[in-house]
Amino acid sequence: MFPRLQTALLLLSLSPSLVLGQNPDYTPVQLVNNSSKADEQVFFIAKAVLPGDDGRDCFIAFNAQGIGDCIPVTDHILPSQYAYNFAQFKDKVLQIPYLNSGRLYISLGYPVVLYTTTDADGIIKIVSPDGFKSSDPNFYTLHDKIEFSYAELNGFFINPTAVDFFSLPLQISNPKATGELKASGFSDTHDNIFAHIRTTRTELDKTQ
Repeated sequence: MFPRLQTALLLLSLSPSLVLGQNPDYTPVQLVNNSSKADEQVFFIAKAVLPGDDGRDCFIAFNAQGIGDCIPVTDHILPSQYAYNFAQFKDKVLQIPYLNSGRLYISLGYPVVLYTTTDADGIIKIVSPDGFKSSDPNFYTLHDKIEFSYAELNGFFINPTAVDFFSLPLQISNPKATGELKASGFSDTHDNIFAHIRTTRTELDKTQ
């Protein structure tokens, strides 16, 4: 069973894109923990695809200052070394480098386990978690994901996707956004969201 959480709201808050002295090769993202868990118990791991013609899968490594670097996967890479908890970063600000098809996995209690495989063409790929497969090492870990990309010409794209599954209420906000949309994602608690889902199903399910 998944642990029952009274509150599990994690807020991923975007810092303004234009910061004095900000290196344009990175975009700053601030992590905000509004869950009932301590920062040491909230984990993240990120994977992406290298930009340009390379197109290889990579893990995003962050140094003590939160500056990210895409590390291409190899036969000898150890994915667990790219898992972090919120307490490891003083201001919880991450500097995201140029990358494509990024996935940020956030989890409670334990870090998400990612592993690699080699396809038929001999290319090493990072395998995404499969929350519907009981044999997946992350099956009993409460986790969710955010998709993002950062390109020199197209800027920063980020999406609190819930298309594949929903497990944790994640929200993205940028109070200084120029458009009308300042936030996206879920702003309610884990328990309240699931209670609403159960109520809606009961009211609309005509097969019972």
